[in-house]
Amino acid sequence: MDVLRQILGRLLGPPLVYAGWAVVLFLLTMGGNYRAFLKAGFFLPLLLSIGVMACFAIIKLRDPAGGGSRQKSLNALVGGGLLLIPLIYLCGVWDGSLGSHAFAMRKSESLVAPAACPVDPGKKSSPGDNVENSELSVLKLIRNQGDYYGKEVVTRGSVLRSEGLAPEQVVLFRFVMSCCAADARPVWLTVEGDGETIAALKNDDWVQVRGRFGIREIKGQKVPAITAASVVPVPLPGASERFLFY
Repeated sequence: MDVLRQILGRLLGPPLVYAGWAVVLFLLTMGGNYRAFLKAGFFLPLLLSIGVMACFAIIKLRDPAGGGSRQKSLNALVGGGLLLIPLIYLCGVWDGSLGSHAFAMRKSESLVAPAACPVDPGKKSSPGDNVENSELSVLKLIRNQGDYYGKEVVTRGSVLRSEGLAPEQVVLFRFVMSCCAADARPVWLTVEGDGETIAALKNDDWVQVRGRFGIREIKGQKVPAITAASVVPVPLPGASERFLFY
């Protein structure tokens, strides 16, 4: 019995958890799934962390203290269990990303708008300037509202339905990060149109929108908006394409 307890103390405590961390980090890194939560620049640090976790597992496995007294074995199991909690959570959100729930948590749904910058509705556009054929990010539209005011634009993003909007209106948003998902913040605009497609959209649907960019007043606040000519559902983008970056 003592021998069995010593073996369990060695294998089912921190050694197993460290090995699990090394395996999960390896799969996240090699599969690119980490980019749903981190910038691509973290690839090398993640490789280093895999090596560190593997070394910890080997050291703990060879450490005779892991098979000592009953109290030490119990401490090892408890320590391993605590390390296992975030690992289980990580496996549970393996292919997830930030969506409408995170939007509501990080920014009130009271529709306090991204600041609508001053534009000149009478501004004359150059010939051929009325259509922006290349797809623009929501971030670029928000930052350069005056350049695209009154033009037909194409963008894509995730959908949020809000009680503060009419059935033919939705919020189109993307998350922008500078480092990781912890500092990600939503940038957004509204999309409106008469089609059944908009009325049928649900939270976290991804769509590509083509329409006229302008400014609308919602609840006394001016917000960037697109009057949609077409709204096309698109698949959830890969992990590397879900975030925009400053």
